[in-house]
Amino acid sequence: MRTSLVGRLLGAALVGLLFGAGTSGAQVVDTSEPERIEVEASGERVGGEAGGARIDSEECRLLGKINKFRRQNGAKPLELAADLNAAADHHSDDMARRDYFSHNLKGGPSWSANIRRFGYKSSPIGENIAAGPSGADGAFKLWKNSRGHRENMLRESFEAIGIGRAFDRGSKYDWYWTTTFGGRIENKVNCG
Repeated sequence: MRTSLVGRLLGAALVGLLFGAGTSGAQVVDTSEPERIEVEASGERVGGEAGGARIDSEECRLLGKINKFRRQNGAKPLELAADLNAAADHHSDDMARRDYFSHNLKGGPSWSANIRRFGYKSSPIGENIAAGPSGADGAFKLWKNSRGHRENMLRESFEAIGIGRAFDRGSKYDWYWTTTFGGRIENKVNCG
């Protein structure tokens, strides 16, 4: 039954060095200047509709839960950034549509290159992914109870976030979530 897979998280946590094991699914990179990347033409749309600001009510609920958690732990709230949101949307959509669960997009690019190709230039950057829960409560609970995800949600050097969730009934986990994090807000968008 697919709902029994809700608790499954894959991946590794990275903050310079590996700080998580097998079930973390959180990644962070801290660079003093943005990476330069080249993306091969793949025929895919890079950018996102409405400047990457496609945000649904559950994604807004997740932002509220993350920001409440940050305030409870002495960190400033995160603001939605259009480019980070477009990268998160793309990653979640790709995982659902192509039926996989990984920080690296199927056939490339890496999670960090995906963020950069949607135009986010600041550092540091990070990402959390989850598969299974349909709503914000389930995704937040998984991330809160995983060291690497929790650290990403509370990292004081992050000011910006993008949130994407996608559904495909034919995929292994049905629902896929991505949060992308950035060190500076560059193009703020609002929920709702």
